[in-house]
Amino acid sequence: MDGSRDIYVMNSDGSELTRLTYHHGFDGSPDGRRIAFVSDRHGNPNIYVSDIYVMKTDGTEGAACDRGLAVGILAVIPIENEFDALSSALNELGYSATETKIGRLPARVFSDIGLITARGGLDKAQFGIQTQHLLDHLEGIDLVVCAGSAGGLCDSLSIGDVVVGTETVEHDFKWGMTIKPAPRFEGDGNVISMLRSALPALGLPFNVCFGPIASGDEGVANSERARELREQTGALAVAWEGAGGARAAQFSETPFLEIRAISDGAGESAMAEFEQNIPRAMGRIALALGRLARDADGFFAPMECPPS
Repeated sequence: MDGSRDIYVMNSDGSELTRLTYHHGFDGSPDGRRIAFVSDRHGNPNIYVSDIYVMKTDGTEGAACDRGLAVGILAVIPIENEFDALSSALNELGYSATETKIGRLPARVFSDIGLITARGGLDKAQFGIQTQHLLDHLEGIDLVVCAGSAGGLCDSLSIGDVVVGTETVEHDFKWGMTIKPAPRFEGDGNVISMLRSALPALGLPFNVCFGPIASGDEGVANSERARELREQTGALAVAWEGAGGARAAQFSETPFLEIRAISDGAGESAMAEFEQNIPRAMGRIALALGRLARDADGFFAPMECPPS
């Protein structure tokens, strides 16, 4: 081969090598008769959901599909060590990734479960900017997920427990001249209902809770402040970035969900606990995301491809 990411066919003994495509792409043949492949033939190698083609194995009848081979779930991860820990955990679960860039941001495509993971950045503003940048460079995304670790605000939660956000509460939004409730962004109800049914049936070795998640540019490492946030917002967990992702998803008219795993108790030892427990927390996130991506296949609008 010449090192290109094109598609070739050959006999099982290696003879009669034939090149079928002349554009960079990633491919697979689910039935031995047709080949599905991602292509940059329209000039944008970052689109993994829309530019998917099907052809016969003799190279004829190449046609674009309207949607990806699986649902398009974009999981945006705040910081680098969470991003890397999630990838490692997904690999350990048997999901392989392709390294790429979406626009200017590094990303990993887990094509076997229709999941794209990318860096979102620290704090609400940066996370919102980068989530919007990702959405501007992708088509066909069915769900944006803000996924990462969080401080627990509820005494019943333990390190490694998962909170699925029924809503994201922007607790540090200050109205100033008037008194209004903090902005709240609802998690996608259909996906939440699906997860309520799917996750308990797995018999996971940790708790999965459903409730509000507080979002704000504040490192909560004080027990009294944690109790105050719990009383003000009703949140089960607190993190930084969720509201930024929710605003970007709302602007792009894309369903949104925040999923967090507890890394610390939001008390005085929060920073040490956070650093120590990131691999554990992101391992739990990987289990939840993997289940979400598998169960969502067919839950969103299916791919429309030409018949064989």
